[in-house]
Amino acid sequence: DMRYGGWVHPAIQKRINDLWEAGAGPELLAMTPEEAGEAMKAYVAKGVDFVKLAVAGHGISPVEPLIFSEAAMRAMREEVRKAGIPFQTHTFTVESLRVAVELDPEMLQHPNVMSPPWFAATEAQKKSIQDSISVIARDGIYCGLMSIPSKNKTEIYENWDAAAHLDQPHLNQVMMSRAPYMAVMPLDLRVEGLRVWIDGGVKYTLATDQGPEAVDLGPVAWGRLGRAHFERLEDLQDCGESPHDILVAATRNGAEAYGLGDHVGTIEIGKQADLLVLDADPLADIANVRKIDLVIKNGHIIDREALPTVKVLDYDPEAEWPY
Repeated sequence: DMRYGGWVHPAIQKRINDLWEAGAGPELLAMTPEEAGEAMKAYVAKGVDFVKLAVAGHGISPVEPLIFSEAAMRAMREEVRKAGIPFQTHTFTVESLRVAVELDPEMLQHPNVMSPPWFAATEAQKKSIQDSISVIARDGIYCGLMSIPSKNKTEIYENWDAAAHLDQPHLNQVMMSRAPYMAVMPLDLRVEGLRVWIDGGVKYTLATDQGPEAVDLGPVAWGRLGRAHFERLEDLQDCGESPHDILVAATRNGAEAYGLGDHVGTIEIGKQADLLVLDADPLADIANVRKIDLVIKNGHIIDREALPTVKVLDYDPEAEWPY
């Protein structure tokens, strides 16, 4: 099964669950709204920085169902509000998006990833999406837009030759399982689905869904840690976004979405001096963010040649996706 658990090595799944569920895992589904609220109160008291609530499922075929009753979600949302930390939602369907918006979150994670996708949606579904977008823009809810069409990746999927990758069976399996639906969706229609959000005036930030990959854990092929951010910036530019707006999304919007805008995200007196100094103008071409001259952390120039002191992951940062 290539969905959900098939993307992540069992050892990593267990480690994440042991560390992070902390009483706020599947057991919440059996609770009354009052009990769910108390469980969330206990969870945020552990000192978490933010909460992301599953409005829709993830990995339940063929369509992700709604997970909690609205009463249970409101009870949990209220406890997060009292804690004064950002509240985010996880959605995968048109109806789960509508429900999530009504919870008044600070941020919607991948709200434009849904079943059905925009180009296959009915007129009623499109209207519901547009109605939600209007409220999102009006209320200033941040969006981690993730389904960003990629011309480069589409071409790689279309031209993937399984016979040429027999020495990489796991990567081959991942790519071949996705190719039928990743390559067949017309790029221009996918771009149209993204533009509905951006042209609707939502404040968006980067969302890559990438993470660490290592040979012994098997491939994920969504994106390499760090490198995927550059690819996402470039894909946004290919979809018609200006470099200026992309930079705002990647810096100021991201900081504000997590409640950190007072001390990071923009260059201002009194804010944390975390900076990239580039050798070329990113406003001319967003790909120039790759041309890094200096990395400054807390006002100090980082000696990148001395990094890392402990090497955990090993891959070529310049290799073409998905390698």
